Amino acid sequence: MTRWLTENEEFTSRGVERLLEDCGYKNLDHLVIRITYEDKNMSRRKTKKEGQESLRERTTQKYVVPESEMRDFVGSLGVLDISNVAARFQVIADLTSNAFEEQRDDLGSSDTALIKRIADEDKSPSYRHLMDEILISTERGRHGINAAHLTASRLVELAFRCTRDYFSALHSYRRYLRLELLQRSVEAAYTRRRPANPQSVAADRTHPYGKTDRSNKTRLT
Repeated sequence: MTRWLTENEEFTSRGVERLLEDCGYKNLDHLVIRITYEDKNMSRRKTKKEGQESLRERTTQKYVVPESEMRDFVGSLGVLDISNVAARFQVIADLTSNAFEEQRDDLGSSDTALIKRIADEDKSPSYRHLMDEILISTERGRHGINAAHLTASRLVELAFRCTRDYFSALHSYRRYLRLELLQRSVEAAYTRRRPANPQSVAADRTHPYGKTDRSNKTRLT
């Protein structure tokens, strides 16, 4: 027979005796009791740990918004708008670079005013959302400024991948890789065809009268 301790029963000697009485056990010589006790503190510790992990994730977040949102924003831009939008975020990256590198806790008032002016240059909802998050982040101290700087820099990188300059640079890089591989193949083939003793060949090429027969000391022409 199996009976569990209820939530209101304590794990004490009296609780165990009551449990045995309910089960009708008299002889305890060969009795094995299995008791499942739920520690409420365990659930509290689990909830606390999950809260700490969530707080740590928010604290160490690299960008002010998820990168997927930034990709969606750049992907929604028109070809003619990408360069203009990227230029705005580049200005923001430049304005926050000094504070980012010097680990300062605040931006200058003039830098903040210029960022707000850039935020007002476009009224689209997605752009306004990004700019609002960047502005809010710059007011959260050093970590917020770092996140704003990294976000603006990442947006410029994503925008660059949609420009002609990116595809031109990619084409040049691929051409460089092909030439590099071809050059290595030619060098490897030349190395395999070289004779075993290259020093003797070099000496023969530099001798003014050709090869020398070392057995009878006569010159062969």
